[in-house]
Amino acid sequence: MRNINFVLFILIFVSSCKKEDKYEDYLIPVAPAIKSQEFKIGSYWIFENDSTLKVDSVYVTRVQTGSYLGYQVKFERQWVEYFNIFYGGNLSEGAYDWDHIEKSNIYRNPVQENRIFQGLIIYSTDTSNKTILLDSLKVGKILFKDVQKSSNSKYIFYTAKNIGIIKKTNIDTLSKGSWNLIRWKTVNVQGPVW
Repeated sequence: MRNINFVLFILIFVSSCKKEDKYEDYLIPVAPAIKSQEFKIGSYWIFENDSTLKVDSVYVTRVQTGSYLGYQVKFERQWVEYFNIFYGGNLSEGAYDWDHIEKSNIYRNPVQENRIFQGLIIYSTDTSNKTILLDSLKVGKILFKDVQKSSNSKYIFYTAKNIGIIKKTNIDTLSKGSWNLIRWKTVNVQGPVW
C-alpha cells in the first residue's frame, strides 16, 4: 500500500510540474540622441499668441517611465523602454495632454494598437518619419536651432532640441494667430536648460 501511495504521489507531483518556457529578453532603449526631450517635473514653457498678445503656460505635471512588451516570438521577447510626460496649464486645449517617447520618436497624444504606439510624431531622430527638419527657425525674437515641423488635422508644431514645443499654430481658420515660446525652463536628464 505504501508503494502505491508513493507512486501516486510521484505521478501527481510530476504531472503538476509545468515546464516554463525560457525566453531571451531584449530591451529596446530610448535613443540616446532623443534623451534631451525627456522633460521632468520643474519644466515649464510660456507662450504668447502673436495675434491676441495673450500669454499662457504649459508645465510638466507627471512623468512615467518603464518598458512594455513590444514583440514576442517563440523564445524571444522584446521590451520597449518608454518615457511619458503629462502636461498641465491653461494652454492645454487637448494639444498638450501628454507625450510618449520610445525608440527614436516622440508621439503627441498617441494611441496604442497591437502593442504599437501610433500618432503624430513631433520629434524624431529617425529620418524616415514625416517630420520636416529645419536648421533653424526664428520665433519672435529668438532663433532656435535643430527644429522639426510636424502637423495633424488641427495643429502645426515646431519642436526644438532640448527645448520642446517652440511654436504651435492652429490650422483652423477661425483660430487667431500662433502660440510662440517666449520663456522656458526645461529639466531633463542633461540638467536644466534656460
